[in-house]
Amino acid sequence: MSTTTHEARLGLALTDLAKQIMPNFMGTTKKYSVSDTTLKRRSNAVQSSRYAAASEIRQCITHV
Repeated sequence: MSTTTHEARLGLALTDLAKQIMPNFMGTTKKYSVSDTTLKRRSNAVQSSRYAAASEIRQCITHV
């Protein structure tokens, strides 16, 4: 599975969740074929994408 398409599906799933009055995580994960754990963490801002995390680490290292 391509990382780009996985990130795109996660983005669509997060957008879909934001539009829902009562978020349905299980239905959304099945609809977009993404992990329910990852979707919950991303929606609660506990986990960011690998690209964002790597970028943040690089910035911390270069600004020492």
